[in-house]
Amino acid sequence: MRGHGLRAARLDDHETCAEQLLAARSAFADDRDLLLALGTAEIRRGRFEAAIEPLQQLVRLHAGHPTASALLGLAYVRGSRWDEASEALGRAIANDPRNMELHDQRVHALEQLDRAPERITALEL
Repeated sequence: MRGHGLRAARLDDHETCAEQLLAARSAFADDRDLLLALGTAEIRRGRFEAAIEPLQQLVRLHAGHPTASALLGLAYVRGSRWDEASEALGRAIANDPRNMELHDQRVHALEQLDRAPERITALEL
């Protein structure tokens, strides 16, 4: 089941992917590829709140995973969870400081929080 879900992710069949990965998750609860594929599939389905839990678990288990923090931050932004978005995007920027999309999303989150001093610091990076 895990393999079918990962294949569906590569084929951009996000509905099938998410269903199969959710079914496989009980047997492969800590699998990095499964958690990343599930979080990605949920984001692509527009289910941002559903994407957060597997991505949080991935960040907890594999703290240095560069994509997980970025996707988690974007899921928080889409869910209007600004404090969490700023924090996750800050970690993602530490992993990939030249990624301007991450900087833009973090500035947006800080604007929503009306945290001008932090926004200026983020812009200076």
